[in-house]
Amino acid sequence: MLKEYKKVRGIFRHPKMHIYFGFWTTPKWVVNIGQWMFANKDKTDTFKYKCANLLYNIFGRRSDPCLPVWRRGNTIRLFKKHCVHDYNKEDGYFIAWDEKFAETLKKWHLLWLQPTYVLPVWLSCYYFNFDMCWKWKYDEVRYEFPPQITFMLFDISLSIYWKHPECTNGGDDLMYWETILNYNYKYIDELHGKSVDILSQIIGLSDYCGYWLSRKEDGTRTYIWNLNPEYLRNRKYAEILTQHQAMKEKEIEEKYKKLTCPKCGRIMICDEDKVLTSNPPQYEYKCPHCGETKYLFEKITNIW
Repeated sequence: MLKEYKKVRGIFRHPKMHIYFGFWTTPKWVVNIGQWMFANKDKTDTFKYKCANLLYNIFGRRSDPCLPVWRRGNTIRLFKKHCVHDYNKEDGYFIAWDEKFAETLKKWHLLWLQPTYVLPVWLSCYYFNFDMCWKWKYDEVRYEFPPQITFMLFDISLSIYWKHPECTNGGDDLMYWETILNYNYKYIDELHGKSVDILSQIIGLSDYCGYWLSRKEDGTRTYIWNLNPEYLRNRKYAEILTQHQAMKEKEIEEKYKKLTCPKCGRIMICDEDKVLTSNPPQYEYKCPHCGETKYLFEKITNIW
């Protein structure tokens, strides 16, 4: 458990443990209460509606947040070696007896037996133990689900799972785990064969993972860095990283000012194939919205 975190536990704060105790699925009686409430919205002042609303708020707002996504009872397979996968348009894919074994069952008047029997959830029990789920996609690491352990008995589950540590700015589970994954599998390749101290590694990792940009109605931009300084174990390093990210934001804002179209205010794009033979050379920037052009002595690309 926490295999990926243990590789970087000297740099990152420990993820916070969360506990869920309640229904593994949403029971049918809870669904019935919700349907009844939806059909009786004109009776919200009645005692019956208020009781139903109370029960629904207690039991119906959520089920177990952990994996697996599917929720069904245990499956009992009879004579597994005699089962085959079949398909038809009405039922789709299903499990059936092979022809020879079906003839044997027919001979013994047992053809009524099914290859599989699925128990109702309230008669089932499960134990799940998943480390962090992630994958490679387009040569990038992608976080899926946090590490988790689940015990389920008769549709009542106890789940323990780990998410990002508490932060004053809220934090983000995806950014926390993907930053760790990037350090373990992507950024570490850039450090191969180099002697780089931990602080320089952290700053380099922040630049490597980048940021998310949001724009407000007044035109101001907000930068949300994937590597939140509050994820770091060392507070001094966290303060230095905060200062570094603030400095980077100022540099990016200066670039945005230079690229802003003087006519319509949109961002201009550099024509990388065109360089003016002046001294020093100049680069042409064109607004994709209004067609305005201007020339700068520096090449500015990929700032977002």
